[in-house]
Formats: sequence, C-alpha cells, structure tokens
Amino acid sequence: MPISIASFEATQRIDADGLIRNLRREGTPDRVYHIELFQDREIEDAADRRYGVTAHLKRGDPHYEKRRAIAMQRFLGYDFVGIGMLSLPTGGGQRTADTTAGDQSKGERGWINESKGVITSWEEFERYPWPDGKTWDTRDLEWFDANLPDDMCLLGRGGHFCEYLCWLMGYETLCYALYEQRDLVEAIARRVLELELAAARVLLQSKRLRIWWASDDMGFATGLMIGPDDTRALVLSGHKALAERAHAAGCPYLLHACGNRRDVIEDMITDTRIDAMHSWEDKIESILD
Repeated sequence: MPISIASFEATQRIDADGLIRNLRREGTPDRVYHIELFQDREIEDAADRRYGVTAHLKRGDPHYEKRRAIAMQRFLGYDFVGIGMLSLPTGGGQRTADTTAGDQSKGERGWINESKGVITSWEEFERYPWPDGKTWDTRDLEWFDANLPDDMCLLGRGGHFCEYLCWLMGYETLCYALYEQRDLVEAIARRVLELELAAARVLLQSKRLRIWWASDDMGFATGLMIGPDDTRALVLSGHKALAERAHAAGCPYLLHACGNRRDVIEDMITDTRIDAMHSWEDKIESILD
C-alpha cells in the first residue's frame, strides 16, 4: 500500500518567483531551491509506487502524462516543469544487456554510436529529414499555459549544439571531419542553430515560460570534446545566439554542460553570458577549492 505523502506536502512551498529571484541573485533566498535537469523515469516510478504521488490521477486521461509531470515535480520539490520542442533523430544506438538489478533497472541500456552517425557526407546531409523550422506541435505548450499551477513556471529546453554534432555525425567521424570536411560540420552547426532558434521563438511566446535551460555536454573529465577554438566557433556561438533570444524575452539562460570546461569558462561567462552553470563534477574541480 502506498505511504501517505501528506507529511511531505508541508515541507516546502512551491514558489517559481522565488526560484527566479534566486537565479538572478536578487537578495538572500528564503530557502534552498532545488533544480535538476531531469529524473530517470524508473526513479520517479519507484517514488510513485512508494508514496502514491499520482494515485489521484486518471490513467485514461489524454493529458495524464502532463498532469503526472506536474504532480511529480511538486512532490519532489521542483518549482517548474520542463518543456522542449526540437528533437532530431540520431539513428539507432548500440545496445547491451543491463547487468544491474533491483527496482530501478531499465532491463537494457542504449548508447549513441560513437563511430558513425547518420550524417557523414553531403549526400546524407541532403537526405536527412530536417524539420522545416516552421511547423511545430504546440498542443502541450498550450495545455501547460492553461493548466500549470500559478506557483510554478515552465522551463524551456534546447541548445544541444555540441551534442547534436556528436550524435548526428558520430564522435569519431566528427573529429576527422573537422579537418577533412569542415564545410560539412559547419553546415550541420548552422542548420541546428536555425532550428534551435526557431523552436525557441515558439516556446518563448508562452507567458508561463520564464527560464531557459540549455543542455549540451561538451567535455569529459580532462578536456573538451573538440578543441577550444572549435568549441567557441561551433558550439558557444550557438549558445550565445540562444541566450540573446532568451534574455530578450526576460528569461535567465542556464547551461547544463558536463565535462571539463576550464578552457572556455571565461567565454561562457563574458561572451555567451550564461546566468548559471550546471553540473559540477568534484573530480574535475573540487567545490571546496
């Protein structure tokens, strides 16, 4: 039988305004504001089974997943619901059996093919099913605009500039192509930027969307996925353009970027003009330093 969540409901008041003031460093926050890029569905489902978070929802409701997202975010203490618009197909990943066991096991895990992606030549670039950048499904956005609780906000997602280069070309192919087919790499980067900006233009029309959180892993423990100059030209230039659009709409621009960003962190702050950085890996740079 699910454990009552009543004792949890009184521990923290959901307050999107307070979260935004915290991000903007406007005064001393009234509490610690929790923010996370996403939670694995398996973890959420385990919490739901234990605490009955969604027990009041009707599974047959056509808007069940959106109502579930709101209920789960509120239960976990988050003041927002994330929403994205752009998703580019990257082909099938390599899969292997998952040896983990227990309540949260996924059964199997998938990895992006690091060797070869879906765009390795100009012919594949032309055949790729690029969105037209004009036609977007806004039904979820419209529903959240009308139904999101007043004390929450929407958080826009996008900005996968480095990731899409790695995913669409394959990381090994990208490394070679930077020298052998640089014009192709630059063409992919331009197309991704056009689509990211087009998607952001639609999302930022929502009055409930008050934060933009880009997600773009661009490094590993000891360095960047591609060189600093290439990162500035092909990745940070995209984030700068997207940040300018978010700032023009009054939204702070957050960036999740795993990996060692030491070579470009000053560019992120002074040129890209991010408002906050996530995540922090202690083995790269101790938070105590």
